[in-house]
Amino acid sequence: MNKPPMRSQTTRRLAENPDPDALSSAQSFEMLRYFPMELGFSWTYNLPGILQTCLVRVARSQSILGGRARRVLVQEDNNAQAIYNIAPGYGVYWVSEMVAPQGWSLVPPEPMLMIPARLVDGGSHSGTSPCVRRGPSNEKLDYGTLSIASTLEAIEDATLPVGHFERCLRMNNRFSYTSDAGLIFAVESKMWLSEDLGAVKAHHAYVFEAFNEFEGHRWEINLELQEAKLGKKQVP
Repeated sequence: MNKPPMRSQTTRRLAENPDPDALSSAQSFEMLRYFPMELGFSWTYNLPGILQTCLVRVARSQSILGGRARRVLVQEDNNAQAIYNIAPGYGVYWVSEMVAPQGWSLVPPEPMLMIPARLVDGGSHSGTSPCVRRGPSNEKLDYGTLSIASTLEAIEDATLPVGHFERCLRMNNRFSYTSDAGLIFAVESKMWLSEDLGAVKAHHAYVFEAFNEFEGHRWEINLELQEAKLGKKQVP
């Protein structure tokens, strides 16, 4: 099972039209403004139809690379957690993410770019990386490939019981893991991101495309912001 580490490969498409004049005139968005990740920030979401809530919080933050970036631990109250590197001028990088309720984590050999620093309306980013799937006790389960694709689909308002949020970025995201043995698991997400607030609404689909006894299963959830505590900025 020992494999040499490989560097991840990523591509960016800034717009459908490669014309430089079209790119220069397209509206560009500073993506880190839509992913506020400061220590202590928290978001509580309603899960419509399930009658329960989900708390997401930034539980830990540390300076890395001589202060040029931060590594944050984001936890959910269902025991899922993710570790990201937040690098101004570069974007958001995947370090490790635990998939709940399975309790295993997907860990590439080096941080993998998830969201670039800037995107235009209609722009996208995609990448692949070798990856290790680890169990609940951090044991190695198998090796495979992690694939990430994100597209800024549209700019639109989002109206929820907690409030009206103008000019949200509607992002379509997909990550998938394909093991060397052919196991395939994917998460497909649509998120509405509000500037300096983060996700106000989301739809997630967990898809077991080829995964032993789970093959063909699809689990979907919706989330709507109920409360956000981001330092002095609070909703409602």
